[in-house]
Amino acid sequence: MQMGGRGPTLGHEGSQGPQAVAHALVQVRAEQAGCAQFAAEEARLRDILNAGSQLVARLDAGGVVREVFCYAPDDADLALVGRSLEDLADASHREAAQAALKIMRQTGAASVGFPPPLAPDRWLAIELRTLPNGEAVALVRDASHEHAYLIHLE
Repeated sequence: MQMGGRGPTLGHEGSQGPQAVAHALVQVRAEQAGCAQFAAEEARLRDILNAGSQLVARLDAGGVVREVFCYAPDDADLALVGRSLEDLADASHREAAQAALKIMRQTGAASVGFPPPLAPDRWLAIELRTLPNGEAVALVRDASHEHAYLIHLE
């Protein structure tokens, strides 16, 4: 008999009786404790991401937003989940977003800036980094003041 699909096989052949059962129970409890520690660590990391001052998005390999973390959940557009990174850009800057994704896939990192579609007076700065599994992370911040200053200098 297997205990929950884990641990040593318990039965008549080669069984060590109560010692084997005790050992199997210790293994199962250790796995359960490990799962609880993993869940606690995951919750801690999500809290850190959500407390940050910028929007962090996890993108799949195709550049589609799969998760969003933001310090101000009421300000985060959770409708971004399931949409492509290019959807953050106004129509005239979508090619720049596509080019940044292509560069990121080739080099592991890219940066791009553009106004969002519904706020042409704003400017988003996005840092892209690949993840080992082929996904990517996008760090999105409002860079409107810096962009306005650069335009002023020109």
